[in-house]
Amino acid sequence: MSKVPIDLILLIRPVSSYRFEAVAEYLTKDALPHFFGLLAPGSTVWQSEVLLAALGTPGVRRARIVRLSRTGEAGGIPPEKLEFAPEEIPTLGELVVDLDPEPSRPPFA
Repeated sequence: MSKVPIDLILLIRPVSSYRFEAVAEYLTKDALPHFFGLLAPGSTVWQSEVLLAALGTPGVRRARIVRLSRTGEAGGIPPEKLEFAPEEIPTLGELVVDLDPEPSRPPFA
């Protein structure tokens, strides 16, 4: 078995009663590591499931993924899914959570 790190860049807007820093810390230290920790060898990582994990985090009003790729691969528009071989275990690689500068803008518009 080999672990395959996944890089993720997420832009969020917090609910008005939450501080961005607190929400970002919870996402990076708890919610997203927990999601990736549940993945089995050979899993498919769906962009929609990662987004749902972020949106289900207390204090997140909006979220969009601007990078979802294997570590070391080119960025670009995040794919709908990342597929892994039976001997590959998807794990969380580099994770960046930033404030979305354009909260109403859809991804890649």
